[in-house]
Amino acid sequence: MNLEYLFTAVCSFAPLLAGAEPGPFQSSKSSYQGSIRLHGPIENVFPLFTPEGEKSWAEGWNPDYVNPPNGDTQTGLVFRTAHSGPLLWIVSDFDVQQHQISYVIVGRDTVRLLKIKCDVQGDETVAALTHTHISLSEAGNRLVEQRAPEYLGAEITQWQDEINYFLETGMQFRTK
Repeated sequence: MNLEYLFTAVCSFAPLLAGAEPGPFQSSKSSYQGSIRLHGPIENVFPLFTPEGEKSWAEGWNPDYVNPPNGDTQTGLVFRTAHSGPLLWIVSDFDVQQHQISYVIVGRDTVRLLKIKCDVQGDETVAALTHTHISLSEAGNRLVEQRAPEYLGAEITQWQDEINYFLETGMQFRTK
């Protein structure tokens, strides 16, 4: 599946599907690239970035699998989440051998692209992440503005803390 084609198609049609009013509008974009260091071997860490694997470390994460309904992680998997607003997720690339996974995430007012690539570094794993938010409406512009690279960087650092806590304890880090 050509990721750029899928992303362009989703960005083009998502406003109509989400009920946005047609008309002139200037989309905005925010992107973050960075990496996190995770205290575990790649064969234990990489699966934590799949929808099912994330359930083990991310508080409140509960994907609702659309297709395939068993949630088998593969390119083309579609699922929904409700924990941070209703979102539709599509696994746009999944390569176990290369330890990489990408998602297109569609909300009412934004489309996001999340790419994760894990590499071995000594006895740890480094996950390189690119997280891009693109607005689909004026309300989306406000959301993208809130998701400035500094915010996204802090969010990714929080993932590092939560995943390392899980790798060390086998439990979720509780924020409440």
